[in-house]
Amino acid sequence: MPSDSFVPINHSRSWRPGTVHEGVIEIAARMAKSDFKIPGMAFYATLANEAEEAAIEFASEAMEMLKGAEPDHTNALSNLRRAHHLHYAFPDELWMAAEQCESPIENILAAYLILEGTDGYNDLDYNPFWGAPSFPDPAWGTIWTIQHQFRRMRPDFLFKVCLEGENRFLAVECDGHDVHDGTKEQARRDRSRDWTLLTSGIPVIRFTEFEIVRDPQACVKDIISVLSGLCEDLLVKAGRVAPRRSGLRRGTEGLS
Repeated sequence: MPSDSFVPINHSRSWRPGTVHEGVIEIAARMAKSDFKIPGMAFYATLANEAEEAAIEFASEAMEMLKGAEPDHTNALSNLRRAHHLHYAFPDELWMAAEQCESPIENILAAYLILEGTDGYNDLDYNPFWGAPSFPDPAWGTIWTIQHQFRRMRPDFLFKVCLEGENRFLAVECDGHDVHDGTKEQARRDRSRDWTLLTSGIPVIRFTEFEIVRDPQACVKDIISVLSGLCEDLLVKAGRVAPRRSGLRRGTEGLS
């Protein structure tokens, strides 16, 4: 859970081109002065550019959706919410994730989950306060957190797919060089850990440090694919049908 030392980015600033980029760089500079185990500033410079581009894309697409004889208010509002999130919440969530992460590669994956993560139907909801009474599970959607104790285990990332009281879980592990030395004993511990989670009904995805550093977005896509299947499982069980998201960042949300 985030500490009391967190000071959020100034939310009173109005949006203009460049503010999302500035917010990411500002929070990264703060994190660099802390004891957080984060990647270098070059990573955050790239992330800031991508977040800025995404915010502009969301806003532009929302305006286009409102044009014409039959404006698409639902998806326009959804894209405006995403642009708003990148401007006001994204930097703060990077900080909170950094407080929970135990390695730079976890921070890399967390950043892209916050930026691009969906479950195939809804944007992922990062919840550092998992389990707190004031943060109940969504009726429909997926929450996730980092380094959370769950069923005697503490996976690097834990996802909970929710649909009207029913849920499915997914664990994601990051195998870094500093923790995983590649020995037979480490491999045995990993298999034992994965088996414990699987027998508890929680599938596990493992990514190596090389995979995360080389292409974190590909890792996020793999997570999205599994979460989408878990969503479909719940929908079938409930006898419900939902329109699929048309892409990783946009589309119709909710149940029909």
